[in-house]
Amino acid sequence: MRYLLLIMLAIYTKTFACAQNYTLTTDDKVKAKLDSFKSENVSRYMVYNVSCSGAHPRLVIDGRCTVYDIKYVAWLEKGKSYQQRFDECNEHRAKLIDREFFNTISEGMAEIRTARILTPRIKVMNNGKLVLMDVIRDHTCISIFKIYWGGEFIEKQVDQFDLSFKYSDEKQLNMHYQQNQRSILNKLYKQIRSAIIGAGYVSK
Repeated sequence: MRYLLLIMLAIYTKTFACAQNYTLTTDDKVKAKLDSFKSENVSRYMVYNVSCSGAHPRLVIDGRCTVYDIKYVAWLEKGKSYQQRFDECNEHRAKLIDREFFNTISEGMAEIRTARILTPRIKVMNNGKLVLMDVIRDHTCISIFKIYWGGEFIEKQVDQFDLSFKYSDEKQLNMHYQQNQRSILNKLYKQIRSAIIGAGYVSK
């Protein structure tokens, strides 16, 4: 009887703990992390996430929780760079990452303020005339950078379709492709993606 009670108590405790974890949203966890920066004297950090239209949720292995929202927080603390993943279902540890990403921000703040990824534009024939046409996709993924740099806040969005679109089906070159590839926002996108993969949070 004693062993049965212990087993029941263990099951109850585990279930209660999981339920508590699952009641917190990703934004709840991110807010708690950012609030902790105030007492830790951390003033340079970034929140990064990808928002996709028409995306399907990803199921967690235990089958009881579904991940809808993933965010990453990266920050500078005592000369070192860290990154941590947040979602509704799991608790992830902070990991040390290369400072390359923050070096890009520090050295390129002026450029970042005005940078943007341009909508793809191609030349097409219309009624015998050559005209310019912007190419828009209604389902895409947007990388969102929220940069907190001392007392300054900058939000930038990178449409991954706009960034990667090079040729139309008719083999017409995107007139903005090279400019988008050279953008500092593309550099930030590649660096944060590399940091996420390098930390083992996702595979390639």
